[in-house]
Amino acid sequence: MTIVSLAFLLFVAATLVLYFVIPLRYRWIVLLAANYVFYWLNSRWLVFVLLGMTAVSYLIGLWIQRVNDKGAEVLKSGGEAPSKEARKEKKNAVKKASRRILVLGVLAVLSCLLFLKYYNFLGGSLNHFLNLLGVQGSPVPHLGLLVPLGISFYTLQAISYMTDVYREKIRADQNPFRFMLYMSFFPQIIQGPIP
Repeated sequence: MTIVSLAFLLFVAATLVLYFVIPLRYRWIVLLAANYVFYWLNSRWLVFVLLGMTAVSYLIGLWIQRVNDKGAEVLKSGGEAPSKEARKEKKNAVKKASRRILVLGVLAVLSCLLFLKYYNFLGGSLNHFLNLLGVQGSPVPHLGLLVPLGISFYTLQAISYMTDVYREKIRADQNPFRFMLYMSFFPQIIQGPIP
């Protein structure tokens, strides 16, 4: 379903009608369902890539938040007034721990993006290069991977979210469904990261 098709316009119209018919407190559910229906109609099983990246980002955000909160508790409940150097050392230890978690999350979502987007290209290039050198066959198998709709955008969005939690600009979202809505909002994803 392309965004300039009649099917897309009907889909958006149906979503809007449902959105305004449903009571205010349940409207987010209409949007969440519409997002995943849209992805399913456009990508079929590749919607599970979005779900996987959403789960990883959500869990990493919660983990970073927990480390930051425990660090703040330790700094507050120092018993006797700790020295300025001791406080700075504890704060640095917390930042270092949360940075490691952030790096783990960024590597997880980036590796998924790079694998799905570039494996076939790099594997084909390597096979072609090896054939020029006289190596027979194809040592790197072609997997015929499809690239999910909007994967670059929601990968960058996941990295941005985890980084904001790490920098304590925002608190990690406790509601997984609200976070799913944030990661999958289809009007934003089809536009891409650069308007």
